[in-house]
Amino acid sequence: MANLPSRKGWFDVVVHGAKNGKEFIFNGQRMSVEALYSKMLADGYQQGTRIRLMSCWSGSLEGGAAQRLSTMSQAMVVAPTRPMFVGYPGSWFQLGKPIVPGGVFKVFKP
Repeated sequence: MANLPSRKGWFDVVVHGAKNGKEFIFNGQRMSVEALYSKMLADGYQQGTRIRLMSCWSGSLEGGAAQRLSTMSQAMVVAPTRPMFVGYPGSWFQLGKPIVPGGVFKVFKP
């Protein structure tokens, strides 16, 4: 995350997202939204702070990972609907054609 500039008023989360849009992959293991939120709190997250969730597929379901994290944190979450990439120098974008067309970043509110 050294290349990703922080934004005032936002908490950045970079974690692999499961293709099912409901959970995450951390150190090769499935991780629930609840476990991710606990880790965020341990890492200094303050409830209500907006979240940039850089996690493939996490915004692909209306009631999926991003929405559940938004509800749990009582904060707005921005998340991708398809695979995404954090690049240099701090850019982050959704992968598009020909890999996975049609992805967007969505906003989720509690």
